[in-house]
Amino acid sequence: MDLKELKKQVDKITLELKNKASDELSPLIESQSVLINVILEMSTGILSQNERLTTTIVDLQENIKELRRQLNMDSHNSSKPPSSDGYKKPNKARSLRKPTGRKPGGQK
Repeated sequence: MDLKELKKQVDKITLELKNKASDELSPLIESQSVLINVILEMSTGILSQNERLTTTIVDLQENIKELRRQLNMDSHNSSKPPSSDGYKKPNKARSLRKPTGRKPGGQK
């Protein structure tokens, strides 16, 4: 149910209560109706602000994703020259063999 329909229902209920209530309760019913309408207006503002913030968050997430992609590029995965890599050196592939404890080299 959207807020406009809710406001119509509040107005309808307020009229019904005013017709059934005594003269002493009429001001109280009217003040409650005003308060409910203020709350509904505030809710409308909050919902529209929430939509704008959600859109902004999605845009910022896309920007972060693109910037991270650009940051992770180097001469190996783009057309950038090796000189633009700076001091970052790629990790050398290490052998998966376990050391035996023997000294390297041939026979004496």
